Amino acid sequence: MFGSGNVIHMHQIVGFDDISVLPAARYLERALLLGGCVCVTSETDTSIVPWLKEVDLAPDEIIRVPHKCMFTGLREDASLLAEVQTRFAQGARPMFFRPTELEAGFIEGLGLTWEKTASCEPRVAEAIGAKDFLRKLAASIGSTKAFPPHTILYPPWDADQVMDAVADMNQQARDMRLRNVMAKRTDLVSGEGMIRTGSYQFRQFLSKNRDHALIVEVEIDPHVPISNQWFVQDGKAIYVGASRQLQDGFVHKGNVIASDDRVLPEGIVRRLLEMTQPLVIAAMDMGYNGVIGFDAVWNQERDWIFLTEANARVTASTYPFAVAHRLGFAPWAVANKMVVPAAWCETFNSVRGHLGSLLYSPRRHHGVVPYMIGALTHPTMRRMGLMAIAEEQRQSEQLLAEAERRLTELRG
Repeated sequence: MFGSGNVIHMHQIVGFDDISVLPAARYLERALLLGGCVCVTSETDTSIVPWLKEVDLAPDEIIRVPHKCMFTGLREDASLLAEVQTRFAQGARPMFFRPTELEAGFIEGLGLTWEKTASCEPRVAEAIGAKDFLRKLAASIGSTKAFPPHTILYPPWDADQVMDAVADMNQQARDMRLRNVMAKRTDLVSGEGMIRTGSYQFRQFLSKNRDHALIVEVEIDPHVPISNQWFVQDGKAIYVGASRQLQDGFVHKGNVIASDDRVLPEGIVRRLLEMTQPLVIAAMDMGYNGVIGFDAVWNQERDWIFLTEANARVTASTYPFAVAHRLGFAPWAVANKMVVPAAWCETFNSVRGHLGSLLYSPRRHHGVVPYMIGALTHPTMRRMGLMAIAEEQRQSEQLLAEAERRLTELRG
């Protein structure tokens, strides 16, 4: 689904060290669900792979790099690097999770250009992924109402400028019959770096982030968090699908997707597509390549949709879309979520034993796929992923809820 021809998925996560929800080394394990060829490191827990083979969801091939950094490890292993380089010369394309200078140096050393990958040049991806740049890009192509009313502040801003912006946005909120205004950093993900301006912690937030650009914006509340995803390659933009997001406050926890985008009303799917397509084209004009996802908020009462950000990288919904593409049946629905299991849950065998008949069965078109098993033993951020597969959306969400209950309950 993501990348024509032979793709080597190299989803090491680099540069997200300041994100509190991310034991980054373990998130690489989600790539095991993509199929095709997957590159893993010495830290990657592959204990789930035999079971994935049983249910026809394993990768076709795993390249094991004997180092905690796959790019350093490849450079230090001449024979393995030569094998990978030969594949690229024969037309295989690397796909990175989030291209940084590390990945850029790797492909440059191999003599590749970004057009020969399934990812994007870091400079372009960083620009599109910056919330301030995206708002300016939307305005430049005439999409002036794509985002909620907002003000962008660049350092060195002072408290008076921030409070003036808050006052302006509070008036805008009142005009829209809304209550809250939020401030957010332009460069963080997963709901990090966001706060309501009425919070008692707002002054502390400003002090902590005084060296960063901020957006002061009307909060659309209540809302349903939604998103869609595209894939750009060889000058073509391919629409992947829409999702409804699962959130805890501002923090993203998972997604629900379904065949024919049935997870959202048809009109909402169409409007979100029409809002994002011009931005995808503008990104392509900048040289964008690879996965790009857009987050949005949908206020059902007012029938409003506003964009909030673009994820110029592989996203959490990339993996369930890839799994859905491999299921072989329709209709389908997939609900996935990150959970924090009880302390007794430390291995795939313990997960498998407790989920029992809830585990995915391709014969039944039904069940739960655990993933990111290695994070169960993370010293400070224990978690794992659950992906519930069914034929209908409600059934997939019920499966997800029951699986989470079983893995988070305390055993007597």
